[in-house]
Amino acid sequence: MDTKISDTPDQGFGQRIRKVRGGKSLTEFALGFGVHKNTLARYEKGEGVPDAAFLAKLCRIYRISPTWILTGRGPQHVSETVVNAGAITDAEGLDPDIYVYIPLYNVVASGGPGNFLEGEEVVDALAFKRDWIRSELRANPKDLVLVMMTGESMEPTLGKDDVLLVNRRVGSVRSDGMYLMRSGDALLVKRLQFLPEGEIRVISDNPAYEPFTVHPSAGESDFNIIGRVVWAGRKF
Repeated sequence: MDTKISDTPDQGFGQRIRKVRGGKSLTEFALGFGVHKNTLARYEKGEGVPDAAFLAKLCRIYRISPTWILTGRGPQHVSETVVNAGAITDAEGLDPDIYVYIPLYNVVASGGPGNFLEGEEVVDALAFKRDWIRSELRANPKDLVLVMMTGESMEPTLGKDDVLLVNRRVGSVRSDGMYLMRSGDALLVKRLQFLPEGEIRVISDNPAYEPFTVHPSAGESDFNIIGRVVWAGRKF
C-alpha cells in the first residue's frame, strides 16, 4: 500500500517568524498582532504554532506566502493569487475578516486498510472565505483541519492525494456520512452508518472492500471519530 506523505517540513518555523519581525522588538511586533510578547517568543522558539488569525494577518501585512512561513518551501513573498473552488493558496493582500487559513497537517488518512500516523506537524495552509464556511459548511473555522487522502477503498468518491477538509465538531447527535476516524493506530476515512444500540456500520465506497461493524458503546476504546469530511479538493 502506498503511504506517501508530504515532504518533511522544515524545522525553522520560529526562525522564519523571527526573520519577518526583523529589527522590531518582541513587544512592538506582538502588539501588532494582539498577542503577548511571551507568546511571540514561544512561537520563535518553535514551542507553538500561531492560530489562523495570526497567520492570516502576518501574511497579509508582510505579503508572506503561507507555504513559506509554515514549511520553508517556495518564495518568502507572494506575487499572485491562485484560486481553487472555495480556497485560495499563496495569495497576497487577503483580508482576515474575509478569509481564514485552514492548516494542512502532516498526516495521511487511508481509505484502505489504514496508515499509521507519521506526525501532526502543520505543513501548509489553504485560505477559505469565512462566508463560504458559514453558509455552505455551517461550520466554525476553528473546528476545521485539512488532511491528505491515500488508499483506494473510497474510490471513485475519493482518491489518493485528495485534500480533505474535516470538521472536528461532530457533536453528540450524529448523522450518517463520511468521517475521519481513528481505529487503533490507523487513521481512516469511511462512510459511517449509525445503528441502534450504539453500533456503527463502517462502509467503503469501493465494493471490493467489505463493510464491518464496530461497537464503541461496548468498550471498543481504540475507535474514535475525529470529524466529518465536509469538502475535498482534487488535482487532475
